[in-house]
Amino acid sequence: MTFPADRVRSLFLDFFADRDHLVLPSSSLVPVDDPSVLFTSAGMQQFKPYYSGAVKPPHPRIATAQKCFRTSDIESVGDASHLTLFEMLGNFTFGDYFKRESIIWAYELLTAGLGLDPDQIWVTCFAGEDNLPRDDESFRIWRDEVGIPEERIEFHPRSENFWGPTGDSGPCGPDSEIHYRLRPPPPGVAETGTASEGDRFLELWNLVFNQFEQDVDGTLADLASPGVDTGAGFERWVVLMQGKNSVYETDLYADIVAVAADILKPDVGDPDQLRALRTVAEHGRALAFLIGDGVLPSNDGRGFVLRRLLRRAVGAARQLGVSEPLMAGVSEAAIEAMQDAYPEVGRRRSEILSVVGEEEERFQATLRHAIGYLDRRVVGESGIDQIDGRQAFWLHDTLGLTIENLKVAAAARGLSVDEPGFEAAMEEQRRRSRAAARAEQRLPQGPGPSKFCGYRSESLDAARVQAIFRDGEPVDEVESGESCLLVLSETPFYAESGGQVGDTGTLTWESGRARVGDTQKSADGTIFHFVSIADGALRPGQELAAAVDGRRRAAIRRNHTATHLLHAALRAELGDHARQAGSLVGPDHLRFDFNHSAALSPDELVGIERSVNRQVLAAIAVTTEQTVVQEAVARGAMALFGEKYGERVRLVGIGEESLELCGGTHLENTAQMGLFHITGQENIGSGLRRIEAVTGEAAAERLRGNADQLEAAARLLESSAAEVAERTARLLQEQAGLQRELARLRQAQANSVAARLLEQNPPGTEPIRILGLQVATDGLASLTDVSQALKSQLGSDFALVLAGEESGRAQVLVSASRSAVAAGADSAGAVRVAAACLGGGGGGSRIQARGGGPDGGSAGAADREYDAGRPP
Repeated sequence: MTFPADRVRSLFLDFFADRDHLVLPSSSLVPVDDPSVLFTSAGMQQFKPYYSGAVKPPHPRIATAQKCFRTSDIESVGDASHLTLFEMLGNFTFGDYFKRESIIWAYELLTAGLGLDPDQIWVTCFAGEDNLPRDDESFRIWRDEVGIPEERIEFHPRSENFWGPTGDSGPCGPDSEIHYRLRPPPPGVAETGTASEGDRFLELWNLVFNQFEQDVDGTLADLASPGVDTGAGFERWVVLMQGKNSVYETDLYADIVAVAADILKPDVGDPDQLRALRTVAEHGRALAFLIGDGVLPSNDGRGFVLRRLLRRAVGAARQLGVSEPLMAGVSEAAIEAMQDAYPEVGRRRSEILSVVGEEEERFQATLRHAIGYLDRRVVGESGIDQIDGRQAFWLHDTLGLTIENLKVAAAARGLSVDEPGFEAAMEEQRRRSRAAARAEQRLPQGPGPSKFCGYRSESLDAARVQAIFRDGEPVDEVESGESCLLVLSETPFYAESGGQVGDTGTLTWESGRARVGDTQKSADGTIFHFVSIADGALRPGQELAAAVDGRRRAAIRRNHTATHLLHAALRAELGDHARQAGSLVGPDHLRFDFNHSAALSPDELVGIERSVNRQVLAAIAVTTEQTVVQEAVARGAMALFGEKYGERVRLVGIGEESLELCGGTHLENTAQMGLFHITGQENIGSGLRRIEAVTGEAAAERLRGNADQLEAAARLLESSAAEVAERTARLLQEQAGLQRELARLRQAQANSVAARLLEQNPPGTEPIRILGLQVATDGLASLTDVSQALKSQLGSDFALVLAGEESGRAQVLVSASRSAVAAGADSAGAVRVAAACLGGGGGGSRIQARGGGPDGGSAGAADREYDAGRPP
C-alpha cells in the first residue's frame, strides 16, 4: 500500500489522539522558549519547561508534527536524504507513562498501522557509560513483551543511544532507536546489524526516555517530571511508505522539484546536476518556512543562515548555466505543497515571495559585479590557473562573493580556488576582529558582580568604595581634578545594558564631591562608575552618598517603557515577525530596530503611534517580578535572541499589551509617559527597519516646534495653518508651469543664438567643421544650452569652443564629435589651453570639457587662443 504524505502525518497523530494525547500544532522555527538557540531543531524543544517542572503542561500526554531546521546539514543538502528543513513526528509524556507504553505503541503503529514487516525491525538500547547504568529495562520490554529476537537488539554507547539536551542545557536521557532493514546482506556475508554499511538499514524512530536535567557545566540531576520524548523522521517514513529512493521523489517534493527542473532543465543522469536540482528545491522550501516564521535576511544570526541558503541555491542554479531569478517560483511551489499542513506559509505568501525575490535580485547584482571584477582584474590580468586564497577572501569580504559561488564561477573559467588559503585569510580576519574587540574593552578586571539597588531608589545614603581604577590599574587614592573608574559595594546607578544607556549623577562625602558621567558593566558583572573628582580626595573603603540624575533617569524610564509598547504595537500591526533587533534607550529619544522587509506607510506609522498613545492615556500599571525564564516564556513573555538570561529573570508587564524579559528601569504607570511621538523611520539593512521616537517633554517640544514651523509657513503663504497644504500645492503647480515656460524660453534663445552664430560663421570645405565662438546670451540661455543647440544643427562632424560670461566669471565650454576625437581633437586639452588666459582652469573628457576663470572681460581671448592652437 502506498501512503500519501498527508496520510502518514495524520495516521501518526490520530493514533496517539486515540490514546489520550493532546495534539498540538507545530511551534515556530524561531524558538521562544530558548533564545540562545538559533532554530527549533527537535520536536521536544517547546516542551522543555514541562520536563523541568517550571511550567505545568496543558495535558500529561501530547503529540505533534513539528517543523524543524538544522544548520549542520546545509553542506550535505543535495544528496538523497539530507535536509535543512524537516518534520519530526513525536509523542511526549510528562510524569505519565514511560518506557513500556512508549515501546509497545511504537511497535504497534509501525506494524499494524503502517503495515511494516516485523521481521525487518531491529532496535538499539543504551549500553551504559560514565556511571550511568545499561538500559536493561528497555531491552527486556523489546525481547519479552514485544517479541523482538535477542539477536536483533543491540547495545550502543552514549554517543549513539543517549539523547540531548538541545542547546547547552535541558532534559536528556537514554534512548532506544528503531531501525528497518531494507535488504539483507549479500549472499555468504554475515549480518552485521544496524552498523552495516551500504544504507541497508533506515532509522525510523528514536524513543528518548528523559530522566535527567543537564546543567551548562555537564552535570546531571534527576528530572522533576521524567517522561518520554520520541522523534520520528517524517520524511523517512514517507520515503519508505511510498517505495522511493529519496525524499525528492515523494509527493512532498514532486511539485517543487518539477518547478525547479522546468527552469534548470538538468540532466538528472549527471550526479552533479541532480545534486544542484535537489539543492534548489530543498532550499526553496526552507526559505518559505523560515520567512513564514519571521526570519529575514541579515548578516548575522538566523538572517545570515537564510541568506546563506538563498546564495547556495543561486550558486547551484548557476552550475547549470541559469542566472535569471528563480527562487521565488520555487518557494511558491513549496507554499502550494505545504500550506494545508502549515497554514502560516500560505497566510504570508506575499511577504515570502517578496523577500525571496528582493534578496535574490540583490545577490544576482552582487554576483554580476563580483564576477565582472573577477574577469577583469584576477583572470584577465593574471593568466592564472588558480585563484589565490587572499584574492578569494577579498572577493568574499569586499564584494560579497560566497566561496561556493566563487568556486562555481572559477570552474566555469577553468580555474580552481585556493580554499586552504581562503580559510587562512578568514581566520586571520577573525583574529583581527577578536584583537580589535579586546582593544575596545576599556574596563579592567573588577572584583565581581555588583549589587544594584536602583529599581527601588535613585539614591543611596551610605555606599562603600570597593575599588578605584585609573588607566586600567587599581590605585589607593584619587584627588580633585582627576578621573577614575569607581566600584561601589552597592549602587543605584544603572549600568548600560539591553539598549538602555548608563546613568549619570553625583557622589558626595564629608570632604568632597564627584560627578558620575557614565555607568558600565563588565562581563563579570562589576558595575564601573566613570567619575570626575570635583573636590577632595577619595580612597577605597570610604563611605559616600550616591544620587542618580533623577530628571534624566525619568526621561530614560519613559523611553524604555515606550519601546515595550512600540514593540507590541508593531507586532499587532505588522505581524509576529516584527521582532526587536536592537534598541537605544536614551534620555532625549529612543531608537527601535525590528525585522520587517518594507517601509511602513504613513497610515501604518500613524496607527502605531495612536496605539501606543491609547495605552498611555489608559494609565496602565507597569508591573515587574522575578521568575524563572521557562515560566516567563510559557506565559508569553518576549525573549530576545542573543540575550543571555540567567536562571532568574525580571519580567516586565504592561497590562495585556506587553510582557517582556527586561532588566531596564521602567515607569510605574503608562500615564507617566505623557506623550509618544514617532519622529522618523529608515532602512538599516536587508529586512531591518528602524523607528525613532520621543516621549514626555521631548515629544511636547517636538510637536510645539512643528506647530511653530507650520504657523511660520502659514504667515509666509498668507494663509491659515489649515490652508498651508492646499496653498503650497497651488504654488507648486504655478512654479512647475513657470519652469516649463522658462525652459521653453531658454531653448528658444539658445536656438536663436546658435542660428545667428552659424550664420556669421558659414561652413568651409573642411570635413570636420571647427568653430571658436564668443557667445552673448543676455543671461537667459547658458553656454550648455547654446552648445546643445549648435550640436543638433552641426550634425556628426564638429569641434567647437564656446566662450562667454556667466555671473561675472569667464566660462569656456569645448565639445567635439566622436569623428573629431578620432581625428585628434581633445576637448580637455583644449580647455586647459583656452582657460589659461582666463586666469583659471578646467577639465573633462576628450568629447566634452569645461573651464573658466575670474576675468569675465577676457572671455573673448579664449576662442582666439583655441583657434590658434587647435589641432589640424
